[in-house]
Amino acid sequence: MKVNSLVVFYLLFCVTSLNAAEGCHSWIDIQEDPAFRVRVGYGGLYMRNTQESDFPLYQQMFRDPVAMEKYMEGGPREMGEIDRRFQEYLGNSKAKNPWNSMLVYAPETRDEEELLEGRGGSLAEEEEISDFFAKDRFVGHVMLEPGRVSGEAELSYVVLPEQQGKGYCKRAVEGVFGVLIPRIVGKYRLGGKTVTQVYATARPDNEASVKVLKRNNFRFETWDNKFGAKRGFYVRRLFPDNVCDANILSPDPYGKVFFPSLSVPVVSTY
Repeated sequence: MKVNSLVVFYLLFCVTSLNAAEGCHSWIDIQEDPAFRVRVGYGGLYMRNTQESDFPLYQQMFRDPVAMEKYMEGGPREMGEIDRRFQEYLGNSKAKNPWNSMLVYAPETRDEEELLEGRGGSLAEEEEISDFFAKDRFVGHVMLEPGRVSGEAELSYVVLPEQQGKGYCKRAVEGVFGVLIPRIVGKYRLGGKTVTQVYATARPDNEASVKVLKRNNFRFETWDNKFGAKRGFYVRRLFPDNVCDANILSPDPYGKVFFPSLSVPVVSTY
């Protein structure tokens, strides 16, 4: 018996909506002027795009031997490479490209969460936020960058050693797929095309990373030799093959983005 693709889409949408009722509190705020800023709150975490003053944070991450042990070729990165990466991330922000590095923070109290969230997802006064960022709340970053072909993104992440084992990486990736991507996928293209799938690689001995991917609905496809090591190649498609994405890319008049393969419909803050 054939099942109409619209029926399948409707059933997926219903399941998604039910999941949302039990989902984490989330918000997103994207401001294009005067400076491009992307801010996401999800499950007690706060994420934001790269800004001018962030080089010390990237230096902290990419120079840490534990954080870098199984990342790319392994080992701390040279300062020249760190600067190149930072300039690339900063350039993406200046080019108003949200497919970029997102720095991740973990507020420790509800007051801190409310300070970051503000009214309707917008941040409070910058002076107060600067005080927050001076505290030891920095977790790492989650990165979305161009994949092998147009319309594909690659996911990667780095978590500082003192923040590992707390579930932050799993939640940050959940926030990327449940909050950030539904908001940006219809408006901001990558390589000139709408992103339809995201892939990531992980070494088989990096059990924590493999667990993060599997728990975020990535499917193992094959083994890949990358960065001089055997890595599992994992893929997560954003749209079912038999459903045209054109009908679900734009928010409806009530500010909801319905995304059938993601965990939550997002209440956006336009």
